[in-house]
Amino acid sequence: MSSDESKLRMLADRAGRQWPALFEAQRQALEVKEIIEKAIQSNLGSLGEDLDLVLLGSLARKEWTSGSDVDWLLLVDGQSSPEHQEYAHKIPRILSDIEYSGERLRAPGNTGVFGRLVFSHDLVHLVGGDTDSNHNLTRRMLLLLESTPARVDARSGNAWTRVLTQIIKRYIENARRFQDEGFDVPRFLLNDVIRFWRTMCVDFAWKEWEQGEKKWAIRNVKLRMSRKLIFVAGLLATLASDWLFPTEVGAHLGKMQGAYDREMSKFRTLLFSFLSPAEIVATACINAQLDDLAVDLFTHYDQFLEMIGTVSTRKHLEELKQEDHAEDDTFQEFRQNSHRFQGVLESMFFDPVSPFSARTRKYGLF
Repeated sequence: MSSDESKLRMLADRAGRQWPALFEAQRQALEVKEIIEKAIQSNLGSLGEDLDLVLLGSLARKEWTSGSDVDWLLLVDGQSSPEHQEYAHKIPRILSDIEYSGERLRAPGNTGVFGRLVFSHDLVHLVGGDTDSNHNLTRRMLLLLESTPARVDARSGNAWTRVLTQIIKRYIENARRFQDEGFDVPRFLLNDVIRFWRTMCVDFAWKEWEQGEKKWAIRNVKLRMSRKLIFVAGLLATLASDWLFPTEVGAHLGKMQGAYDREMSKFRTLLFSFLSPAEIVATACINAQLDDLAVDLFTHYDQFLEMIGTVSTRKHLEELKQEDHAEDDTFQEFRQNSHRFQGVLESMFFDPVSPFSARTRKYGLF
């Protein structure tokens, strides 16, 4: 989505808001992505038809701030080759040599989710059941909700697009059996979006148990804000997608009949592939005439990005001991801002005057 089509920018202009941290994070994310693409191209050239370097995290969400990691996957959709592993070894070295704003790019965390080869088979076929690990679920949902391919050559994005399309088709195949009159909520996909959010929450508690105080505070504030915004985008994309593209797509969501697979796959691919979480939320709220709530939401989110993008503040959070958080002014400022953010979300999804509330009640829990 180009900047002149940005619903987030439209929302800010309508309300007379600046949101400097949010738009600066977007600008920096685009710059870093371009630098990475040029570095990969000059060092590796073409990756081939069946391979894509997929960027995730704050870089893909267009929320780049000081201290952001470069989360990436090398996505294989086709016949495996030893050359793929060679690329997986070379990419970290290429990225580690890149500097931006006087700092070297940070490698992804050591959780094992990012920074490695991933194959399409597991993402498409291992949905649910004992074989669907937390890592597989996380990769699948983040591919849908916050991924972008590095544009290295003319074939870049082909594997990524194919895998996204097949993941969405996997969910929609199940949904067609449960069509209701009017708008159709893809319940299988919705349930996995909710499962992913709950997994992030449980994972936070597990890391607290396993790692103790190490980076507890920064994980806490991210869960309250950036992780939650991903979840909100996923909810709106499934519960309220007729408010995202009301003219182009919404008119025939409830009348798929023989074209159900083709149209739903096309629509979901368009939705998940090209809109950042922030753009999904802004677009849905504008079309649902919830401008005031969206303005409040992004005002709080801009404050979050401003604070976490400050080097000294981020360092303070990374070093803060859990036992000191109640008396810590910086953490409490984050906490109070997250409470205001949460309050806006409660109005957005549960207030009876919100057009999202009826579907939230119907599908969100049971």
